[in-house]
Amino acid sequence: MNKGPITMGVLWGMLLLGTAGVSANLLSNGGFEERGGNSVPVGWGAWASIGGIFPWQSNAANAFSGSSYVELQDASWAVAYYHNTPVTAGTRYYFSAMIRKAPTSTAAMASAELKFEFYGGLDKLDPKGTLSTYVSVTDQWKEYTADAVAPAGTNYITTTLASGGAGQINWFDEIWLNTYTRNWTQADSPNPADGAKVPVNLNELQWNNPDPNDPQIPVTCTVWFSDGYPEYGKYPGDPNFLSYADDITPEAGFAGQSVFLPTALVFGHDYFWRIDCTDPSTGITTVGRIWKFTADNTAPRVDAGPDVFAWLTGGTVDVNMNGTVTDDGRPNPPGTFSLQWSLAQGQAENVSIVGGNAEDPVVTITAVGTYVLQLQANDSELTGSDTVTVRVFENACQAAQASGVPLAVGDLNADCRVNTEDLAELAANWLVCTSLDCP
Repeated sequence: MNKGPITMGVLWGMLLLGTAGVSANLLSNGGFEERGGNSVPVGWGAWASIGGIFPWQSNAANAFSGSSYVELQDASWAVAYYHNTPVTAGTRYYFSAMIRKAPTSTAAMASAELKFEFYGGLDKLDPKGTLSTYVSVTDQWKEYTADAVAPAGTNYITTTLASGGAGQINWFDEIWLNTYTRNWTQADSPNPADGAKVPVNLNELQWNNPDPNDPQIPVTCTVWFSDGYPEYGKYPGDPNFLSYADDITPEAGFAGQSVFLPTALVFGHDYFWRIDCTDPSTGITTVGRIWKFTADNTAPRVDAGPDVFAWLTGGTVDVNMNGTVTDDGRPNPPGTFSLQWSLAQGQAENVSIVGGNAEDPVVTITAVGTYVLQLQANDSELTGSDTVTVRVFENACQAAQASGVPLAVGDLNADCRVNTEDLAELAANWLVCTSLDCP
């Protein structure tokens, strides 16, 4: 993390809320690491009334974290980045932003407004209220926060970060939004996500460790896992969780960010886990949040079969596909799955699929080329798929060589057969010398 001068413009952050993702940040590209067109970060839009400048910066020495940040030059009190954010009425949202005054700012002072605007519809339709918080900004990176409860009828939020006036230049990094306060020393980005439904064949947990105080000494973790926690959500801080959880940390001083589950999951069962992080350079242990997931339906497993090397006979070839699909029988009903073969790559006019709703249809191809066919299986909730490549050649010898079958030692004319034609070629060149010392 870097510390130094900063300035601010006006930043509108309509933050993107993703309920199914694994990130602990509800904001897309909150660290501005991905650049889009016109120097506007990917996932963000930009707006200005007069003279707004939106430079995306790539300079790890200046960024709070990572390698990128944004600099807003507020020439008119009206420059902005923005995101649409679906929200739930009655829920409290916490906003965090790292801000500093830029070294190039000529403003005597810098201030910022953290503002929530609530709407019932997209594009600022049906306003439901606003709430603003004003803070003073310094020439060092600092976290600024605000929080608000989404009023009744709210479906979208515009979270605004604005400067205190024209002439200011400010840097922004690590913009963050969630339904709980930010904790820089907690593990985050759980996979599976908190509250997720997962396939019963899930066998691994993943997360992100916090940055260590000393970059040379990594944070270590203790991983707690429970297949039953009847007190979940009853008491603040969940003080009794360890009475129900097992330590599944692979080894002492574990600094990894994933572990394998100690047991197979049971359909319909809830599971709970927590990552406690210790920074060896400070000796401080931060207790993590408890994350929950439920073992649920698994997508059908699909194998479209091995790649095929075929050849035309009389301008056509029939290829017998060899797909295999297995499923867990969920959901029930229907308790079964449907199949569909399709052409994913290649000229459609050269391909005909007969019995495309079965595992092993016949595919007729009428031209040399490479064709990719896809087998999909759907159980009414989830879809599994796989592809197989069919390469069609003019003759069987070309197909054999393309598949890796080596030519025989005596196959002098490379026609995949050793016969009198090869003998005649050998005889025609009998005693021919190609050495530099030939007589």
